[in-house]
Amino acid sequence: MSSSLEPSSEGHDQPTGGLKSFIKAYRDAAPYLALGIQLAATVVIMFYIGYWADEQFNTSPWLMFLGLGVGASAGLYNFFKTIIDLGKKEEHEKK
Repeated sequence: MSSSLEPSSEGHDQPTGGLKSFIKAYRDAAPYLALGIQLAATVVIMFYIGYWADEQFNTSPWLMFLGLGVGASAGLYNFFKTIIDLGKKEEHEKK
């Protein structure tokens, strides 16, 4: 049975073969993995802030809709800004 780790000069085990390619793929994808969670969290948090404000000021449902709109707008702005920035970074690294 062969091991997928080999010792390095510093005494730490280094991944080899398929594990190494998996780690590289995961590192390349990592910045994108959290984007969906960030988008959803922004929308949900702003929705609940609007809901809370509606209860405080008795303006139901207008501030809730405003919070939902602001959350969706801010979340989408951050999503696309991050995608564009990461794309530029990858282009620059290829050169």
